[in-house]
Amino acid sequence: MKKRAMLAVAAAAGLVLQSVAFAGLNSSLPVTAGSDYAYGGLTDARNSSDTKQYIGCYLGLSFNASGGQTSDYVSCSGQSASGAYYYCYVQYPSLQLTSLVAGLNHASYLYFYGDSAHHCLSVSVQNASWAL
Repeated sequence: MKKRAMLAVAAAAGLVLQSVAFAGLNSSLPVTAGSDYAYGGLTDARNSSDTKQYIGCYLGLSFNASGGQTSDYVSCSGQSASGAYYYCYVQYPSLQLTSLVAGLNHASYLYFYGDSAHHCLSVSVQNASWAL
């Protein structure tokens, strides 16, 4: 009888601990875009029920016909569920910016803004469990 009681307590504790293991802050981060900015969570954009939301950045290199590098650039773009869209880019980005963009992942919250010519003035990434 004592053994059964201990097993019941252990099973109940396991259920309690299991529910705690999956608890935590979870934010809704849909893509929002304006005339000079966009922000949102990569996971929320991918898992949205609409077919319009996306957000992300691209890191590219251009080469000439002889194989020499002519430029490198970063561009970021985002589109909301309503179809609002913004993009910006940086030609010859810093190592810090290329590293930041290369670090984007499913737990990333991305925010960027730029000027009227679509030159990025700021790109921010936050990787956090609440962005999943």
